[in-house]
Amino acid sequence: MKKTKFLFSQIILLLLAILISNSSKAQTIESDAYYRLTNSFLTTTRSLDTYVNASKTIFMGQTGNYKGQKWKFTALGGNKYKITNHNFGDNVCLDVNKSSTKPFMGNWGNYTGQYWTLKPASAGYYFIVDGYGRNLDTYNNAAKDLFVTDKGVASGQYWKITKTGQVSTASTRTTTTAAAPIQYKEFTIESPYFVVQKDDDGSTTPAIFGSIALRLRKNGVVEKNWNLFSRTDASGARVTARENNKISLPVANPKFTINAADISKYDLKLDIELWDYDASSSNDKLGKVSTYLNLAAVGSMPMEMSKILTGEGKVKVAVSIYQGVKTKESLKYKIEDKSDKDASYIDMDLETVHIAVGDHVNGMAYNGRDIIVNFPHDNRNKGDLFWWNKADGWEEMTFDMVNKTAGSDRFPSGMQASGRLLAVAENKYIRFFDFGAGPKSSVSEISSMKIEMPAGNKEVVGMTFNKSLNRYYLVTVGAVYASRAGISPFINNVYNPSFQFVKITSSGGIPFGEAGLALLYDEANPLKLICLSLGTDKKSFEYKATEITLYTTGNSATIGTSFTTKTLSPPSGHDLTGSGASFRWGGTADYNNGVLSIYAAPKRLDNFWKPTSSDAVIWKIR
Repeated sequence: MKKTKFLFSQIILLLLAILISNSSKAQTIESDAYYRLTNSFLTTTRSLDTYVNASKTIFMGQTGNYKGQKWKFTALGGNKYKITNHNFGDNVCLDVNKSSTKPFMGNWGNYTGQYWTLKPASAGYYFIVDGYGRNLDTYNNAAKDLFVTDKGVASGQYWKITKTGQVSTASTRTTTTAAAPIQYKEFTIESPYFVVQKDDDGSTTPAIFGSIALRLRKNGVVEKNWNLFSRTDASGARVTARENNKISLPVANPKFTINAADISKYDLKLDIELWDYDASSSNDKLGKVSTYLNLAAVGSMPMEMSKILTGEGKVKVAVSIYQGVKTKESLKYKIEDKSDKDASYIDMDLETVHIAVGDHVNGMAYNGRDIIVNFPHDNRNKGDLFWWNKADGWEEMTFDMVNKTAGSDRFPSGMQASGRLLAVAENKYIRFFDFGAGPKSSVSEISSMKIEMPAGNKEVVGMTFNKSLNRYYLVTVGAVYASRAGISPFINNVYNPSFQFVKITSSGGIPFGEAGLALLYDEANPLKLICLSLGTDKKSFEYKATEITLYTTGNSATIGTSFTTKTLSPPSGHDLTGSGASFRWGGTADYNNGVLSIYAAPKRLDNFWKPTSSDAVIWKIR
């Protein structure tokens, strides 16, 4: 009997050991799946979530089928992962600073705080440990705020990782979810008016009556009305409007908010019907029309929606709208109305970079850290990239060039950088390079990513990143290209083959710039890009500016006509012509924190350089 009891107890212990062993085995984390993150303290009623706002706030939201609660784990080796969210794509990840205990969603940069370890805790639970050895936890406060700690173990540090699968559509949040409120965008209507631009009658002053109404619509269904103007033809009701005298209209309750997730479903419709009273005959109908504006096109810079009536005479009706806090100056305004008051040289240590005799500089780019220039050598069979910053000095690399037809030149020419991605135009292709962390060993060509230059195109290219649409845009003189929304060019510091450019228009209209093109993004106008064509006259610091309009999702575009031509003034004491810096040799531009910076390259880096030659030049337009 004792022997039987002994055997039974041994079996029980063995089963417990097996259960404990199985409970500590790590589950398989799939790289192409989404997971829900809940912890033992808050139970499965709360899930790790994100707000779609400027700060990309993370919080513990009430569990539901929401995009912000879908997390992706990308293996970095050694049981460490980059943790990204469905709302923001692969280039924004869970992050924490060493000096802080508050996690946040940050742009991927291969930082220590972006490396997370999954450490088995107990049956079905994990510790999520940051790169500094601290566990992810939640406070026992009303907001259930997240933090990291190495001060003991609590139930908030036990995380359950539950696969949810590939979810393409998230449900709409409702106002009943206190922990996960709807994210709103606020808009403001201002300055409605009409103006008689031409009086077709001429014998009497126009006396206007009729109606002007602005309507907020979702999927074509009206949700809100503003009656801006409503007058009859009765004496005392009509509005006397002298030619070119603006009539301002009152607007009650000008602010409104909408669900940010539904912004593409909303538009404003401006309905207009106006008449001019005629005492001697029938009234003159000025027009009955409607015009529309999709709210996705509206940024912080006031945007005017307007219509001109031409039935009898000519009358303009307009109203402006902006999102959030109004921006006083747009990039287009700076280009049109600001002068280049701040011009200076950039001392690029040219005396340290004498190389074998070659051709003059052909193109220039700036990636936020390095000034990059290019020129050909080896009878123009090869191209050289040289890049410089004050801290590291000069670096270089060489790449083979391809001619479009026998005997064609193979100049590497216009180029532009956006972060670590550099686009270079040559005779046959647009080539792409990864600038990584900067040293020569980390700079490489992305050989699988080339765009063949359209027939008749000059060797110039511009490129920028549109933060609002989360995609890159590229332009030549004859076409606009776009990357897929949310697809990052690099994952884990390696080129992502899913990142490619697709042509979204083939219409021409971008003027050729001898120094290149500079494509610029303005956060105040998210569906407008501006392209600067630098060196359009080939002999001075002249440039032309062209506006490119993107439509709603950014999948199509229209190239407008050039809206201004400017000539920059050089710094005092040097005309920057001849052997000095000039748009003849290369240029680029950058728009950041409200400052437009325009650069001109030096002419040479080879042994023809002389101490009397000028370095690069920068103009800052604030």
